[in-house]
Amino acid sequence: MADSKLGTYKSPNTLGKNVKRVRKTLPHSPGKKTAIISVNLVFNSTPQNTRTGPRKLTEDCIQSVLNFYHNDEISRQAPGKTDVKSVKDPNMGKRSLKQIHHMAMGIKEAYEEFKTSHPETTISRSVF
Repeated sequence: MADSKLGTYKSPNTLGKNVKRVRKTLPHSPGKKTAIISVNLVFNSTPQNTRTGPRKLTEDCIQSVLNFYHNDEISRQAPGKTDVKSVKDPNMGKRSLKQIHHMAMGIKEAYEEFKTSHPETTISRSVF
């Protein structure tokens, strides 16, 4: 188990090597050393602009994308009886058969059309 003093280092040896390198590069004057260390501590203790977690899509956004994909102008339903996909419902846990749809245009074109028809929805193309 890693010691909390090690921080992100996996072993005490690598921490010791890096401490030695830092001590070598610090000035020899004790006043300058303390000034640099105190500024560095203040600089590193300020909170960074980090995300707290992944930004989730709202249910409305997901539903509008799914409805858009099932639009006849965007995709067409496969005609065959065997052209189905078994999909598990996340809420109930049961499987149901969904008819396969084939895209009538590329993803890039569909995304551009989605942006024009749904300007209030913000979604990136990679998530779309």
